[in-house]
Amino acid sequence: MEIARLGEIIAYKNRMTDLILSDSDLCKALYYGENDFLDQPERSDSAALLYSKVFPYPFVPGTEASTGMFLTVSAEEFAKVHDVYNSGLLSVSLFAHRDSQATAYGCTRTDYGMDRVDRLLNQAKGSGLGELQFNAMNSLTVNEQYYGVRLQYKCVDFR
Repeated sequence: MEIARLGEIIAYKNRMTDLILSDSDLCKALYYGENDFLDQPERSDSAALLYSKVFPYPFVPGTEASTGMFLTVSAEEFAKVHDVYNSGLLSVSLFAHRDSQATAYGCTRTDYGMDRVDRLLNQAKGSGLGELQFNAMNSLTVNEQYYGVRLQYKCVDFR
């Protein structure tokens, strides 16, 4: 299948964002600031996290402390050869205020989120752009208060 429109890339990015929001434990890590966030009540309104904790574009918070974690999703480096998209990356950034990093689970909040996102996205399939394959991980310093990680997944096997 030929991918000829940017709208299809946007729709794919939005489907992957919805997939991320479907993970209840990840939503708890995003929403709750407590270090035992998994012991907090289930979030029945994960869609409410969109544009407050989950952003389908690069987002940078102010320096005020905000509990929980932020997550951004962006489509990057898509290239066309002979009018067909044949490469691209889906990038996911996870970051939290430095005072929210400690957890009761033996890892940082962003490490926890990174593991959950990777379980969801590595080899995830979406119509039109094929399978996602882990590509890179880099540390992320958003500003003097927020730290985290940036994950990149390569879109392979375009269909």
